[in-house]
Amino acid sequence: LFKTNWMALPYSQQIVAKLLGFSEDTWAGCPTALCLDRFGYISRRFAGVAWSSLTLAEQRAWLLLEHTPELWAQARVPKTMELRWEELTPEQQSQATLLGHSAGTWQGCSQNRPARIDLNISAEEASSPVRTVRVQMAIQRPYSEISGNVYGAQVATLPTSFIQLFERSIARALFCGNPPVSTQSGTYVGSDGLPLCILKEQYEAQRGRIEVISVVEGSIIVDFYIRANRTAQEVTSPLLFESLERLVTQPNSPLTQDMEFGNYARASTVREVPLAYLEYEERAAALKFENLRSAYSTENACQLSSDARAPARRCPSSAARGLVEGATHALLLGLASAIVASLDHSSASSP
Repeated sequence: LFKTNWMALPYSQQIVAKLLGFSEDTWAGCPTALCLDRFGYISRRFAGVAWSSLTLAEQRAWLLLEHTPELWAQARVPKTMELRWEELTPEQQSQATLLGHSAGTWQGCSQNRPARIDLNISAEEASSPVRTVRVQMAIQRPYSEISGNVYGAQVATLPTSFIQLFERSIARALFCGNPPVSTQSGTYVGSDGLPLCILKEQYEAQRGRIEVISVVEGSIIVDFYIRANRTAQEVTSPLLFESLERLVTQPNSPLTQDMEFGNYARASTVREVPLAYLEYEERAAALKFENLRSAYSTENACQLSSDARAPARRCPSSAARGLVEGATHALLLGLASAIVASLDHSSASSP
């Protein structure tokens, strides 16, 4: 019934729908409303709602979109949310529509959101002024400040994922058009109590160009991409990087005074690094292998010859290995001596 066009409803059903609070516009999902207004409504609709409080249809819809109760409880999102609308299956698009999404709101009201970057690029492309820029930000603050919540496990000192905080803060500084006018952080707080963003539509359309690759210790090292511009009207990534260099050094910039990220920005430096000539899948496979390889040393390397179906095999300790190696060495020397003695005896007894 809810998929029926308003004008196709019998008059009696239109009356009932109006009594329930519907109008022709809201019945159709507010197609004439601004994308950002609809996006904000959907965000507020599910904010703070427990998984158990969702209807069965909503739970099924989120499950088909690869959400889980665990991710929901941690305020994290599945990888599906990173796909473009056209990359979703027809079934997923249908369930996303049921939840209130459209192609526009799904992509954060950026119709031109690009697919993931192909890093298998040529040398000419790597030096092009219209290119993706890879940046490393070194933040001189203890890694322990974020170590419990790099990807989204909530902790008291950092209630949201550091990666999410980082991406939206850098995007806000580059795309919101907030001028560097004050060293008072309150200047960059909006009337709604949230970080100020003068050009909200530009921010929502461009924020996907900031993408974190990794966050590692020493103190806090963040590798991330500034995606290439998609139209001639968008600022190129090299120019955005130059702006970022200035923002981290200016005490009155909207980044160093940002209410969420200011403490990190004031302790940071940035530099451009060459793009890796590996695609995402190759880089992930290499990282997986390196993590596996680094788990083994001379202390436990014997486990590599074990069968996973057999009981766990304990490797000998260093002391035990030393005894075994010493005994083996002595045995080989004794055997060699016996062989030499036997050869000498044979040669002495021969005519």
